[in-house]
Parts: sequence; structure tokens; C-alpha cells
Amino acid sequence: MKKVLMLMASVLMVANVAMADHIGVYGDQTGTSCDLASFGSVYVVHMFSAGTTASRFKVDASASSATVTFLNPTIGFVATGSAATDITVGYGACLTGSGIVIGQLFLGGSPTGCLKVVAAEAFPFVINVDCNFQENQATGGEACFGGIAGHCPGTPTQPSTWGQVKALYR
Repeated sequence: MKKVLMLMASVLMVANVAMADHIGVYGDQTGTSCDLASFGSVYVVHMFSAGTTASRFKVDASASSATVTFLNPTIGFVATGSAATDITVGYGACLTGSGIVIGQLFLGGSPTGCLKVVAAEAFPFVINVDCNFQENQATGGEACFGGIAGHCPGTPTQPSTWGQVKALYR
């Protein structure tokens, strides 16, 4: 019984980590839309932060006709490196919550296809630095131009009644 309880506790801890820090590309500053307009701004947003001071990643545009020119960090943040290969962004304080705008992404070329936040070159995963200055694994997101579905865990759910849910399957 004790082993089963320990196994369940460790599974719940892993599930909790999976919902932790997420860094993605969004069409808005709130981190709710993975639909990118063919013109206008594209944002890199840190979601679900339990407390972080920095992040390290790259923006992969290989599935897009756009080229990543640079990331303009949010005022008060400091960025070093290139968003196309390896960028580190310091937040200047320990920040928590969702919708932390890391910066605005500037693109060259004709923006079509998808953009992804992935691990920086020579690193195994997207990194966030917690308030104790420990590096942790974060997930990266995908956003697309032209109505192609991206991976957008920051999209809020809508409240509904049980009757509305049942009506979806009739």
C-alpha cells in the first residue's frame, strides 16, 4: 500500500511539473491566441510561472517562410544572444503568473507557416531560471499564420453548464 501511495504521489508531482512554465509565441500580449496575423506584432510570452527570473530558448522558424530578425525585450528586461539560435532574457525581478511578455518578435520575409519556441542550440530543453537561480525545464509553444492550429496551452477555457457539454455530443 505504501508503494502504491508513493507511486501516486510521484505521478501527481510529474503531472504538476508538466503544467509549469511554458514559453510560447502568441498573436497577443495576454498569451491567449496562437493565431498569428500575417502583419502586426508577434509576442513571446511566459505562461504559468511559479516564480522566474530569466529564460533561455530560440524561436524556430524552419516551418515558416519568415525569418526571425530579433526579439525586442520588454522594458526592464535584458536580452543577450539571437532569438534565431540562442537567446537569454533576464526579467530583472522574480515574476509569477501568466502573461509575462518577454518581448516582441520581429520577422523578415513573408510570414506564413508556424513559429516554435524550442531549446536553444546545444541545450536539451527550454530553460527558465527560478527565483532561487536554479535552471528548470520549461515547455515551448507553437503559433501559426493563416489559421493553422498551433499548440497554445494558454488559451482560456469557457465556463459552461452540464447541459451545454451534453449538447456538444448529440
